[in-house]
Amino acid sequence: MVFRRSGGRPKRDEACALLDAPSLRRVPTKSDISRVLRGMFRDAEVRGQRHIDVVASKLEQAADGNGGQEYRLPLCFDAMIEELWTDDEVLHWPPSVAAAELVIRFRLPRH
Repeated sequence: MVFRRSGGRPKRDEACALLDAPSLRRVPTKSDISRVLRGMFRDAEVRGQRHIDVVASKLEQAADGNGGQEYRLPLCFDAMIEELWTDDEVLHWPPSVAAAELVIRFRLPRH
């Protein structure tokens, strides 16, 4: 992206484009990922679902918006495991936390 320095400051649309640049987006933390996961629970509850199957890679995409350069699967694993209750079911446990295939069926509602 090229910025013209006409008055020392970029124009408003240029500044907005700069702020939206993927390299400058904030990298999600584990608490961000947990918030997204709990939001997924709420959305599924509102739709009347009795459970939701969450895949770690899909959670990462939801938290990071299409999956960023900073790989956050271990944080997704941690967030998913922390939300695990005794009546939830692990559908697939991958051999490594670097794999994207962790799948957990979370029972709803989660009160």
